[in-house]
Amino acid sequence: MQQPHFSVGCPTRRGQTGSQIAEFGAALVVLATVIIIPLVDLLIVPVRLMMVQDKANLLARRLALCETFSASCADMLSVPSISTDLNGINGVRVESADMCLRISQVGPCSEVFTVYCPGQIPSAWLPDGINAPCLYSLELRIKMLISPAFLLRQCGYAFPGLTAPFPVVITASHEWQNLGRDPLTGEYFLNE
Repeated sequence: MQQPHFSVGCPTRRGQTGSQIAEFGAALVVLATVIIIPLVDLLIVPVRLMMVQDKANLLARRLALCETFSASCADMLSVPSISTDLNGINGVRVESADMCLRISQVGPCSEVFTVYCPGQIPSAWLPDGINAPCLYSLELRIKMLISPAFLLRQCGYAFPGLTAPFPVVITASHEWQNLGRDPLTGEYFLNE
């Protein structure tokens, strides 16, 4: 007589359900290393760019509120300078920063005149000149390098975003506020 075989819920052969679990783990690793981590790495760049643009806008406003254009130039060169202020943001390295006073003629023929040093505005471009009315704005132009969160430095070539930081140029401007004259010299404050 044959003895009964008692098996409680255990089939004699294994089924195929769940056999893809080994490939699923490898697929998650590939997804994370090839797609998700590089995307998160590159998402840091716009965040840093927005932070730098905000600081540059605040600085342009502060410089445009100075009494004279020469005071703005001196304030830009004072400590802490633009580079030390913006280099405080992790992953940002300022290469150069330039400031100018941009004078735009208001009207159908809009000519533009740019001044880089105080005292060089011709009389035609002053508020009572022949080109009046004009819009006076102080502009900052900052060249910098913005790095993503991780850089691969083992490669011999420079590829922005992978092995090297992104080169970025930002501009910030604000309307010049003081269009008055110096009571002692009679010169316009924006030309001193």
